[in-house]
Amino acid sequence: MELIPERLWRLTTTTTSAGRAPVYLLRSGWHIDQLGIKAVLGQEESARQILITSSLLLNDQISTSHRIVIPMDEAIRIETEGIQLNHRRLGTVVTAPLPLWFTLEPPYNRLILGGETLVLRRKQKRFMRLLKEKHAIGFPSFDWRELAEECKYSRQITSLSQIFSDEVRRFIDSGHGHVWIRKEAVPRVIDAPPNNVELQDDQSQID
Repeated sequence: MELIPERLWRLTTTTTSAGRAPVYLLRSGWHIDQLGIKAVLGQEESARQILITSSLLLNDQISTSHRIVIPMDEAIRIETEGIQLNHRRLGTVVTAPLPLWFTLEPPYNRLILGGETLVLRRKQKRFMRLLKEKHAIGFPSFDWRELAEECKYSRQITSLSQIFSDEVRRFIDSGHGHVWIRKEAVPRVIDAPPNNVELQDDQSQID
């Protein structure tokens, strides 16, 4: 898929020793909009990225802790039928486990996000453990129905709100049938005092 005309393409997704990662091809040249390339790659829904380029001069400018840049001659062969990727080579590029932004350790009953802790119970523990495993291998989100089915939730459930309370939803988000753990917990909503109380306070100040 062409992401930037005649400059940047998403080729495929490959399996590495540390999980799945999308593969991109960047054609170098004299004048490259590095900020534009970074912006497009940043909009991609992927925790890991492998970027194949014809010039490693871009390595320092484009590579990040989650984006690995490799030379074209190590990853691509030009055949008569088209481009052939060296998936074996690509599979060895990413070796380090994906850093997670939350903590969920055995027995998986406490999800720690930032400075907040969520206590998990019963099937919630298995659901969150499975979601953690998906995040750890490169899925930024995952189909919540698949996770719910694996956790033996009723198939009659049509919404995550039927599984999780508002408190749990502070730690997870969802959309388009997918669910993911937030980067930070949503602050608790503190109920405002009744209007008449505020009015009484104002009046007492006037008096």
